[in-house]
Amino acid sequence: MIVEVSEKSLLKKFSDNYKNTIFLKLLEKADAKKEKNTNTDYFSSFLHFFYKEKKKSRIHFSLYDFFLQKNQDIKKLNNVNNSDEEMEKIIRIKMESSIYNTCNILKYRIDKFGLSTPNIQRIHNFNRILIELSGTKDIQKYFTKKG
Repeated sequence: MIVEVSEKSLLKKFSDNYKNTIFLKLLEKADAKKEKNTNTDYFSSFLHFFYKEKKKSRIHFSLYDFFLQKNQDIKKLNNVNNSDEEMEKIIRIKMESSIYNTCNILKYRIDKFGLSTPNIQRIHNFNRILIELSGTKDIQKYFTKKG
């Protein structure tokens, strides 16, 4: 089974300004590009459309405007300025960290089942996680919420 971490959801989570019309427009454009090619790097598409929109817009805006408050902690630690390039790096680091943490959480939870040699690994450079549970016939029982 392959689990995909939603980069769109991560961007919304990291943003203070996720209801901003420009931000939402950029997400829509990145969605459309991702639909055409599922192997597209969502954040790179978002950035492509961000820079394109910024160039043609009469309104001055930056990535800093979308991701200001929720990233203050990282900026303080790294003495980061408010350039788009620096914010781009910060968001990439946060996205990578979130995907890595998701993979570790899945490993921890699956290990609790006591299955022999489960293989849980991130698919390199993607937001996808491969889960192989050898000898398991009904994989749904491990991923269906019991209430």
